[in-house]
Amino acid sequence: SESLSREVVDFVQRLRREDVFKKPGVAETLDWAKCLVSLDALELNPEVITDTLGALLKYQDDIVRFQGSDAKALLDEVRLSMTNAGA
Repeated sequence: SESLSREVVDFVQRLRREDVFKKPGVAETLDWAKCLVSLDALELNPEVITDTLGALLKYQDDIVRFQGSDAKALLDEVRLSMTNAGA
C-alpha cells in the first residue's frame, strides 16, 4: 500500500542516520519491503519490524539493538512525521 511504502522509506531514512555497522541501502530496503509484503503487512508495527530486521540489517548487534525500544522510537518518529505532513 502507499501508506506502507511511505512508512518503509521514512523508517529506512531514519535508520540510516543511526550508528549502525552497515547502513541499509536500496537492495536491503527492497528485500525488507518484499518481506513485509510476503507477511501481508498493512503498516509497520514493532512486532513486524522485529520479525523482519534481518532483511534490513546485516549485523547481529544492530538487529538486537533495534529489536525493541529503538525500533519503536524510530517508528514513533515516522508516525509523527506522517501525521504532521498530513496536517
